[in-house]
Amino acid sequence: PINDVTSVTIKQASNAGTIARTGEAWTVRERHDYPANFTEVGDFLIKMRELKAVQTEKVGASQLPRLELIEPGKGDKAGTLVEFKDKSGKTIKSVLLGKKHLKKPASASPMGGDEGWPDGRYVLVQGGGDVALISDALSNIEAKPEQWISKDFFKVEKVKSVKGEPSVQLAV
Repeated sequence: PINDVTSVTIKQASNAGTIARTGEAWTVRERHDYPANFTEVGDFLIKMRELKAVQTEKVGASQLPRLELIEPGKGDKAGTLVEFKDKSGKTIKSVLLGKKHLKKPASASPMGGDEGWPDGRYVLVQGGGDVALISDALSNIEAKPEQWISKDFFKVEKVKSVKGEPSVQLAV
């Protein structure tokens, strides 16, 4: 239930970031509740709600590190943990974002770099049993608070004139 989500915590290795809704605005907790980029937060929440599994697999616990589907801080091959919480701080849903699935090129590139490009990602919903492969790599989801802050710290509207020092041109 997307409308019940009042905070999202994203954890990777040693980083964590929390985006929280305070009133009608989203803020970044690690940046002293500075306003978050509403468009990015909204797009992320909608994208997470509408994710569809392209493929599901039963995967044993011993194979989870290979898919980077272990919680941050519990090994070298940890994924990205995304926790959606309600206004009481209770976790509604937790999702582990794992290794990106790479689409292999049809033919070898003369420039090298034949490993392919991300066309999906392995995910594991906490409390669920199957690993899903989704069709979105979610490449921009990171536990970097600076990624989520609003860059609109001031706006200049209806400018009537601008005066400044004349520019200096050098003749060569």
